[in-house]
Amino acid sequence: MLLRLLVPGMVLAAEVNGGSVGGSYKGVGDAGERKRWVQKSALQSQGIHITLAPAFTTYRDPSSAASLVSTFPSIDGFFNWWSWPADVGENLTTATDLAYQAAVSSLSGPYIMSVSPWQFKNLGGASDWVQYSDTLWNYRWQQAVNDVKPDIVEIISWNDYAESHYIGDINPKVYLGTQAPLYVDGFIHAAWRDVAQYYISWFKTGSAPTITKDEVVFWYRAWPKAIECSTGALPRNAAYPEDAVFALAMLKDTATITLAIGSNTVNFTAGPGVTMGSVPFPPEDSQVPYIAISKDGATVADTHGSMYVNHSGCTYYNFNPFVGSITE
Repeated sequence: MLLRLLVPGMVLAAEVNGGSVGGSYKGVGDAGERKRWVQKSALQSQGIHITLAPAFTTYRDPSSAASLVSTFPSIDGFFNWWSWPADVGENLTTATDLAYQAAVSSLSGPYIMSVSPWQFKNLGGASDWVQYSDTLWNYRWQQAVNDVKPDIVEIISWNDYAESHYIGDINPKVYLGTQAPLYVDGFIHAAWRDVAQYYISWFKTGSAPTITKDEVVFWYRAWPKAIECSTGALPRNAAYPEDAVFALAMLKDTATITLAIGSNTVNFTAGPGVTMGSVPFPPEDSQVPYIAISKDGATVADTHGSMYVNHSGCTYYNFNPFVGSITE
């Protein structure tokens, strides 16, 4: 089993069957098919074996999977790009994964499944959207390790800042244009890598890893979805996200997790293992979340978020979350 990490602007390859796995984004149509045959033939004539597992983004409907291989005989596998719900306020299912995994099961190449923590873009165009991603980073990994069990998992993405699904640090040397910085700057996602590391280990070994350090990774937006901002436009699907602070507890044994913000407090029992919880945004303005781990009635670790949740003063519509963590 292999893991890939998407870095925009690069074609990443893994090694399968003694050769490289080449991926692409889109590429449907007769021209794309001819190009793939030419490329494969040219490489094979030089003794280079390449396995093609492209991401055809127009192939999402499970009912289209049956015609995939006959339509594109050059491919050896398939990469399912779609790791977010499709304009609905409900969790993504594995229907697309399982259909296309079955469609390429007789081929020599891999089925590649994508996982992603979030999807939000607001660059001032018709494709500006937020997809329902509140607990996506946990349940999509659960689908990968428990249900689909693909040949390769690809994380989308390391540094696609404009679509808000970056798990890498924000690189100040990367030019983001004029609009993306308005919803990216200050919204760090580094702690999502801790969640990825847990599930990467699970995916590679086939078993949930032993947790040796208690940690809670939490994320939340800085503005409720009904906020009126002075610039920008409300993205498509803005009604779907919940106004809440979300927490994923990765615990070595049982503990009580406290999530509090303003007048709202939620306590839930978690562990051992992975447990999700949340607390709704409060009616009060300018509140910061509080997160605590308690055992046997005593607090063993606690922290506050580094960003306030505000009900006023919004200057640009922003559904990108801040991500933090606390460890024992």
